[in-house]
Amino acid sequence: ILIALGILMLFRTTHTTRWGPNPQDSASGPGQAPPQQPGTLHIYAMFNGVDRRIDARDFRGGEIHALFGGVEIDLRGAVMAEAQATLDLNATFGGVDIEIPATWLVESHGTAVFGGFSDETIPPSVDPAAPPPPKLILTGYAMFGGVTVSN
Repeated sequence: ILIALGILMLFRTTHTTRWGPNPQDSASGPGQAPPQQPGTLHIYAMFNGVDRRIDARDFRGGEIHALFGGVEIDLRGAVMAEAQATLDLNATFGGVDIEIPATWLVESHGTAVFGGFSDETIPPSVDPAAPPPPKLILTGYAMFGGVTVSN
């Protein structure tokens, strides 16, 4: 059952509509990634490591996949383009560590299977008169791996 679950999760991450033809780009075909939007992350670490510092002024979210590898992302210099952004984090026999600004809220919807999906952030104090702080929504899974978010 665990092997079948793992295969389904891997199949889901590699065979979704984001890899299909892009109607706005006639040169994009099956198996080709669509052009990246400004302010989005698309990171794949397979049997290697990725260490990035993101200072985007229009951060919108994205996806991070670590398969037998590790990813370290520093978002402390980033500013969200909208009130919220979504990151899809998938760690299979690997790890993803993300550092976010102290002013961001985190909403975690991740699933762990023989791994860990942890939110180690300290939520910012919310002033009722001020606009709500930016929210980072985390989705995805950690299977035999780990995802950690801190500020």
